[in-house]
Amino acid sequence: MGIVTLIAAFGFLLALYRLGTNPLLAWLTMIVVLSNGLGTLLSGIFPIPDPRHGGGALSAGMFLVPFIFAFVSHEMLEKLPKTKS
Repeated sequence: MGIVTLIAAFGFLLALYRLGTNPLLAWLTMIVVLSNGLGTLLSGIFPIPDPRHGGGALSAGMFLVPFIFAFVSHEMLEKLPKTKS
């Protein structure tokens, strides 16, 4: 799961660039997903009593995932063409 998330981080970066998202948000999204993948990978490598299990500061980005995704989604919704009602 961790390795796939690390690979997906670069997929998010490329997809958000192609969709025309703000480059700062695209990179921030990639860093946050990369951090999440690193935490997941470290959790799989080190068993629970080990203090390295959670990844420490390296996986702190996993707590920012919902907020960053909300900002990116809001920006993408603003770029959609407006429909007449």
